[in-house]
Amino acid sequence: MKKLLLFLIVFASLTVKAQTPKNFTQTADSCLFNLDKSGVTTGILYDRVFPFAGLAIFNQNYADTSSFTHFKQGYNELYDAAYSNGGMITPENFNQQILDKINNGIYPIGILNYRFNYLDTMAVEHNLIYNSGLLLYDVPNRTSSPYIERLLSLGAVLADSITTGTPYFELSPSLYLNNTGNAVANVNVDFADGTGLHQLGLGQGISINYSSGGFKTIHYYINYTNGQQVETYSSIYIIISSIASSQKVQGIPNGTPSPCNGFDAPEVLPTIVSNISYQGYENESSPIIGQGQATIIYHTNTCDRVLRKPIIILDGFDPGSQHKLKYLQDHLVYNGTQNFGEEMLAKGYDIIFMDYPDYYFNGIHIDGGSDYIQRNAFTLIKLIQMVNQKLQDNGSTEQLVVVGPSMGGLISRYALAYMEHHSMPHNTRLYVSFDSPHLGANIPIGD
Repeated sequence: MKKLLLFLIVFASLTVKAQTPKNFTQTADSCLFNLDKSGVTTGILYDRVFPFAGLAIFNQNYADTSSFTHFKQGYNELYDAAYSNGGMITPENFNQQILDKINNGIYPIGILNYRFNYLDTMAVEHNLIYNSGLLLYDVPNRTSSPYIERLLSLGAVLADSITTGTPYFELSPSLYLNNTGNAVANVNVDFADGTGLHQLGLGQGISINYSSGGFKTIHYYINYTNGQQVETYSSIYIIISSIASSQKVQGIPNGTPSPCNGFDAPEVLPTIVSNISYQGYENESSPIIGQGQATIIYHTNTCDRVLRKPIIILDGFDPGSQHKLKYLQDHLVYNGTQNFGEEMLAKGYDIIFMDYPDYYFNGIHIDGGSDYIQRNAFTLIKLIQMVNQKLQDNGSTEQLVVVGPSMGGLISRYALAYMEHHSMPHNTRLYVSFDSPHLGANIPIGD
């Protein structure tokens, strides 16, 4: 069953040393070049992309569970697999629409309803196509098409996590992504809050109250105007506590004065501009200077907003730079109730969040959240130097603590090692890394 997929993967591996989605598509197109594409009735051939989202089998035999990450990956794959992107919103536009909704306090529900084609995994065995060397060819006078057409429908809340309270969900019309011409009549949704199904039409929303944290599985019945109904699921993580405000940091109920009468609000530093430039190895003709965005949340033991005991926490891999301050704050919660941020602030630490934004350098767009490790590390070096200078100016003898989750672990490791090798004092006593691919990443092929 997997022979055809493995053939394409092996072919791509032999011909391209470092695969990117664009490279894989170009390589797959070379392999598929001699095949008659008239059977690709939808204009989308899923074999042109590496199928991380597994759309060919998703929701096929039973209702599967999607997520924000899966939904986004799936749409990106369909976008790249299309021979023409006319009528499809760009992944950048998709990300921006989600970000705009969340910044306005709305958690959007997206629906993906797409027809696409893929090669029958038994096409070679059924004598519909054959391979010669590393190329595929049509079998003359074959009795059927090697292409299968699939209609896929799924839904998901387009956010990694939400905080407790009464989050507002919206069935967003602009995030109903489809090429079927079929309209959504309504969607019945069970938000896993114990209140059962709620019916939403496009553009309608509802506030839901979650009393407990952890992963929740949201249940959808998507009803289309042609009478089709699709049952599907998605998961989301609910966070009980947050350090989004100083009141929550200190455990003070909402509506009461903050410990420092508002003087404890987060401080957004001016854009961090690296002193060391880096030239990437893909489509960069000259070195580019990295940029970062840092925000300080001061402990409230003194209420003077003086940096004395800093802990730097980096953002991880974040294409599109969607992880804003509130996202990073919320993800300091673990086990559903314990808040690492609150514990550190209670111990007198000043928390510095380091994010890598989108920006332009000499007309070149840089996606900081997925930029080169080296360039982001050089930006972190500048922040470390700035923080150490502040400590010196404030008369503090404290040393830094640097925490790097996910890709942030590699960025911080590279930065600290670079500083040591180049005799640049980093004044760091503790480096913490977790969920970081220090030995590289290995993604096995699933069933």
